[in-house]
Amino acid sequence: MTTAPPFTITPPADLLRTHPHIKGMADRISTAYEKHLLVEEEHLQAMGQALWDALALGDSLELAKQASGQQVLPIIIASADAAILTLPWETLYHPTYGFLGREAGFSLSRRNLTVSVALPALQREPLRVLLFTSLPDNLSELERLDVEAEQAAVQEALMEQERLGEIVLEMPDDGRLDTLRDTLQQFQPHLVYLSGHGNFTHEHHKELSRNNFPLFC
Repeated sequence: MTTAPPFTITPPADLLRTHPHIKGMADRISTAYEKHLLVEEEHLQAMGQALWDALALGDSLELAKQASGQQVLPIIIASADAAILTLPWETLYHPTYGFLGREAGFSLSRRNLTVSVALPALQREPLRVLLFTSLPDNLSELERLDVEAEQAAVQEALMEQERLGEIVLEMPDDGRLDTLRDTLQQFQPHLVYLSGHGNFTHEHHKELSRNNFPLFC
């Protein structure tokens, strides 16, 4: 289901001063949960109604919901006051819709206005692809993977994107673990394609089995 533009609620900065009973109600509910006591739904509804009444939003939510049609209407509680944000807004209770945090037609979240939501500008850059191949030195020709053919296939598949500058392909000739670590740090690839081949010697296999180490083949 798609979502509509958010309905942002900014509680008054003096909410807790003008409605001191709200803090008391919230503290009692919090204490009950901490002590694993039963909290009846009627208590949550009373809390939610007190919050809604303190906001004095009139019929603005109904109008926003009508405008959203069948879409989910996101409700955002926005404040720079941590004490206000920590109130149990999940209990927010509307006279028509009931618990807004539970009603399927809404979503409920908080936004701390002291935290910047601005994201850094995205930089347009090519996709960095690392093809890293590692083989034991002591393999016979029949046991070796055809590394050259594999590299050629990858190059052919990415040739057009490389030509357009959309992809940068890196293929180190050195397959040591240190080289992989250094390349990851310096090249910082977006995509890593690891190709490797190895084997267990008989003595190594017996030693691992004796020590109950798992073996993967």
